[in-house]
Amino acid sequence: MTHVRLISLRDVALRWFEFRDRSISDQLIRGQAPDTRLRVSLQMGIMLSPLHRISVRFLQMMVVAELMNMSKVLLSMASADSTCQNVCGDVPVMYPFGTGSGCGNKVFEKYVSCNNGKLLLHTPTGQYQVQRIDYTNNLLILQDPKMSTCENMQGSSNFGLPVDAPFSIVGDTFVLLNCLSTSMLYNGLSSLCDPAGTNICQSLYSCSSVSQLGLEVNAPTSSCCVYTNPQLSSPPYELNLQLLQCSSYTSIYSFGPEYGSGGDGSDPAAANAYPNPSSWSYGIALKFYYDETAYYSSCKACEQSNGVCAYNVYGFVCVCSAGVNTTTRCLGDGMNNAVGEESFRNRALELTGLIALLLDIFYSFL
Repeated sequence: MTHVRLISLRDVALRWFEFRDRSISDQLIRGQAPDTRLRVSLQMGIMLSPLHRISVRFLQMMVVAELMNMSKVLLSMASADSTCQNVCGDVPVMYPFGTGSGCGNKVFEKYVSCNNGKLLLHTPTGQYQVQRIDYTNNLLILQDPKMSTCENMQGSSNFGLPVDAPFSIVGDTFVLLNCLSTSMLYNGLSSLCDPAGTNICQSLYSCSSVSQLGLEVNAPTSSCCVYTNPQLSSPPYELNLQLLQCSSYTSIYSFGPEYGSGGDGSDPAAANAYPNPSSWSYGIALKFYYDETAYYSSCKACEQSNGVCAYNVYGFVCVCSAGVNTTTRCLGDGMNNAVGEESFRNRALELTGLIALLLDIFYSFL
């Protein structure tokens, strides 16, 4: 069996300097003045064997490849500087979320982004503006622009989340409006409507905007359903209005002025304490999940120094207000002129050594 030994870049460098020094020693033995450029004779030029030529060519390729990698890092760092912000519109943006490519946690990048001052959640059923983020309880509050409220009832579209999305629907009461009597909701064998939610339907149908759905104010609640389908509490978290034969829906995440202050939106009985539907908090509360170990190991210190957590091809990056990236935290008022991207700096030093070696080989044969 033939064993192939891979020659490392360090081996190439050591072999080159050994070859150069041995050539100079040979010149001294023959009584010749040493020529560090090895131009003593044609024979000295031939001493660079095919193996050495391959090694030098390999070294050149390594330098070029490293230059290309470093250019990608520079582009990544520049991109992070310009797009990673700690606010989008009036919504504070912290880890795990980000405002653009390379910001925050990579898992959330395809779901949440900042566009024209609006923080948006992207799902297969549409784009939804993020009203606010509760980082203490890991809650993201959405507003569906086609969802009904007491002030504005309208035809709605479906809502759903991807199966692999790092979110779940929690603390919401979904109410289906203007449903047909032939809907599967009213299957006597397995009703999908909560009978305790009648008071919620009555309150919603007392809103004057119910006329926008073609219903009279205080219409019978037989076409209204407080939805209890388990599909909304487990993946894929789907609300299909066409299938359910309903023209609209609303979601209430709190029956008080804000989440946690007026009764959990997942408890329809809480509406009894707040019967005025104009005071309810409409929207969709999503619980978000992420690996908090990464936050406490690197990102927390960055955010405490007014930095923004991001990442590039080499890993974690802390983006500072002065436009300088670090691997730990910002100094002073978000500024760090002394500490740069450590991994990038190390690679730059390594590349400098490689270029010096390549130049030494090149000038030896001029």
